[in-house]
Amino acid sequence: TNRKSSHCRSRYSTEFPTSNIGKAGKMEPLAELEVGDSKFLGFCFAIQNLKEASEHRAKLQSQHPKAAHVPVIWRLSKGPESSHGFDEDGEPPNSVGPGILRLIQEQQQQQSPTGGVAVVIVRYFESQLLGVTCGRLPQCYEGIARLSLHRFFTNSGTPLEWNIPTIHDHNIYGMAAGDS
Repeated sequence: TNRKSSHCRSRYSTEFPTSNIGKAGKMEPLAELEVGDSKFLGFCFAIQNLKEASEHRAKLQSQHPKAAHVPVIWRLSKGPESSHGFDEDGEPPNSVGPGILRLIQEQQQQQSPTGGVAVVIVRYFESQLLGVTCGRLPQCYEGIARLSLHRFFTNSGTPLEWNIPTIHDHNIYGMAAGDS
């Protein structure tokens, strides 16, 4: 059979992108992830207000008109006060925003940036469901956001390292619709 596998594949290179702006002003992803027939492109932006986050998302939507979903997650940090939010762009409720918002907050606490950060994920999707109840869809979004944020904040080729929970802590794969 000609069946696509459901393993994760990420594009790695020795030259890590540290900016979203590529040739001719086209926005380039900081990271890419393929799971099943879904492809995730991760972008991060420094923002001063919600309008800037919306503008980045709109530009990406026009640059990727065939994308199924383009959620945006943002957090503004101004001293002890902050504001945050997300628009999951048609993905199941709370499958994208809360986890990525937590990642942004963790990075901001480690890096102490001024202003704010927006994460925009472009998702191409054909027919294979990744699974919300088993957690695979949120994990895919969090994985691409984690790598994109790392590359955005470190601004270097430093590899990303993080602890993945053991099977006893949390089942990171589970079964999703279409799996057998």
